[in-house]
Amino acid sequence: MSLVGYVHLHRRILGHPAFRNDGEAMAFAWMIIRASWQDVRVRYKERMIELKRGQLAISTRDMAAAMDRDKAWIERLWKRLKTDAMIETAVETGVTVVTICNYDEFQSPRDTSETVGEASRKTRARQGQDTEQGREKGKKDSPPTRLPADFDPVLTEAARTVVDAWPPGMLERELAQFKDRATARGETYRDWQAAFRTWIGNADKWRRERGNGTHAAGGRRGGGKYRDPLLQSDYEAGLFDP
Repeated sequence: MSLVGYVHLHRRILGHPAFRNDGEAMAFAWMIIRASWQDVRVRYKERMIELKRGQLAISTRDMAAAMDRDKAWIERLWKRLKTDAMIETAVETGVTVVTICNYDEFQSPRDTSETVGEASRKTRARQGQDTEQGREKGKKDSPPTRLPADFDPVLTEAARTVVDAWPPGMLERELAQFKDRATARGETYRDWQAAFRTWIGNADKWRRERGNGTHAAGGRRGGGKYRDPLLQSDYEAGLFDP
C-alpha cells in the first residue's frame, strides 16, 4: 500500500494518558500513518487482505523491526492501547489486522483544534459504553486474584498528573514496592489497576507529608530514620528533605 497525502495529528498526542512516554505516542502515530484511509485490498506476507478505513495489517514483530524496538515492547503497547479502547486486533487469514478505533476522529475534516484526548473520549463513549459497563460488572462479579506476573500499570489522566510531579525514579521504585508487598503478603484484588492507583495516591500523600515535616504511617521515626529501607536510602541520598 502506497503512503500518500497526509493525516491529522494534534500536538497533544504527546501528553495523552494512554502513553507512558513520547516513544509510545510516536509508535501510535506511526500506526495512524500506516492505516488505510479508505477500504482497500492489499497484499501482506503473500496474502491478500481486505482492509477497512482506519485498519492496517501488521505483526508485532514487523512493527518492532520498523520502530527499532523489542517485540515485547510492542506487545505491551498494544495491550495498553486495547485496554484503553484505542485499538482493536483481529486475525484474518493468518494475518493480524489492527483497527484504529478513533481513526475518524483523528482524520475528521472538521476543526482540528480538538485535542486528541477529547477525540478519544468521545470515541470511547460512543463505541464502548456497553463494553465498559460489561467490564465493570465483570470486575464486581469476578473473584479477587493474585497479582498477575505480567502486571503493567495503566495510569489514568489524574494518576499521570500526580506521578509527573514526582522526582525521577520514584514511580519505578513505588511500582517495585507495590509488587514486592503484594507478592510477599499474597494479596488479592478484583482490580489491580485500581489498587495501584490507590497506592500512587498514598505514596504522593506520604511524600508531601514528609516534605512538610509531618509523620506518616510507615514513614519517619525518631532520630531521622525511616522504617522503610528504601525510604531510608532515599533520605540518606538526599532525594528528599527530612
